[in-house]
Amino acid sequence: MKTSFVEVLKNRHFLKVWTSQFFSQLTANMLNFVLIVKIYEATQSTVAIGLFLAIYAAPSVFLGLFSGAFIDLTSKRKVLLLTNISQALIVLLYLGIGDKIWPIYTIVLLYSICDEFFAPAEASTIPAIVKRENLPAANSLFLFTLHGAFLAGYSIAGPVIKFFGATFPFLLASLFNLIAATAVFFLPKDKPKKGLTIETSFEDFVADIKEGYIFIKNEPKVLIPIILYVTSQVIIASAVVLLPSFASDVLLMDIKDAGLLLVLPAGVGALLGAFIVERTIKRLGKRLIITSGIFIAFLGIISLALIAPRTGMILFASFLMAILGSSMVLVSVPAQTLLQENTPFDVRGRVFGALGAFVAISAALPLFIVAGLADLFGPVAILTLIALILLAGGLISLKKDYVLRVYHRPGNTH
Repeated sequence: MKTSFVEVLKNRHFLKVWTSQFFSQLTANMLNFVLIVKIYEATQSTVAIGLFLAIYAAPSVFLGLFSGAFIDLTSKRKVLLLTNISQALIVLLYLGIGDKIWPIYTIVLLYSICDEFFAPAEASTIPAIVKRENLPAANSLFLFTLHGAFLAGYSIAGPVIKFFGATFPFLLASLFNLIAATAVFFLPKDKPKKGLTIETSFEDFVADIKEGYIFIKNEPKVLIPIILYVTSQVIIASAVVLLPSFASDVLLMDIKDAGLLLVLPAGVGALLGAFIVERTIKRLGKRLIITSGIFIAFLGIISLALIAPRTGMILFASFLMAILGSSMVLVSVPAQTLLQENTPFDVRGRVFGALGAFVAISAALPLFIVAGLADLFGPVAILTLIALILLAGGLISLKKDYVLRVYHRPGNTH
């Protein structure tokens, strides 16, 4: 009997999108680590890193309000192709900045603008090329690749700089983006039901945007998965902000080694989490997996904050990072599957565009709060606070009938 993984991997169109996703994410994560290290070494400021991440997220706040509507009205294949080509050119701009820090913020803004169209177009494409019953497996593979690329990008960035020089990562990143563009070039041409033409008025465009947000507001089976997914991304973003100071000030390690000793285990945990979700989601159900992920994340973060510094063991911290990586996938894969299952084709672009905006808006303020408080009180105190918030959220979610109904739909006992 064929597993869902095997069926999805035999889907040629899925493999094309999957390849594009891997190289696109590998590029982003490798560059993020290179630039975070560069900024921290120059400024010794967690706030400067928070500003970098906030600028990366900023286009989602503004473009996310309408990028999804644009994607619903145009070819998703063209969007995927053009954004990858644009990013391949943009990353080459880093070659000209030398030791300067402020130009980084401008270039990353341009790169992120392209991402704001790429991400919802990619997410909207998956349910169009994969059977409904195979969506959990497809999402697991995408999350597998998302965290695998995170693992690879952050892990190889330091060694690449050490062995090939500070400019080589940017040349490699441009090549990776061109490979991603080549993969989606061979996707079949797609045509939206209602195309974007010169006759499309501004009022019609605004009406399409409003329609998408009204749909999200009135459909709890879409709204609640968005909240769950956004929460997982906020936790991940906060962890990235805290990583340099936790590694250097608490674990007393070279932050260039944080990729191998902290990010790599988190990536391995995420891969394991993706495998667990695919193998258990039909038997255990989305509710139990998501709830387990929230409480496992609490245990991992509170242990990282209160136990790891006292043991002084980097290996123990590495183990806890693996636990955290796994827990985030236990939340995000079922949440994204629920979102795809309950979103009609003609509003997918708007829903996933809104998802990106919600992630950015929700993460922007916490990023600055986390960064500022970490500089004042240290990363251990902030990790403890995050753990307590997770615990409270998990306990509240267990008692909300409104939330529990999201997991039930006709023909689904999970």
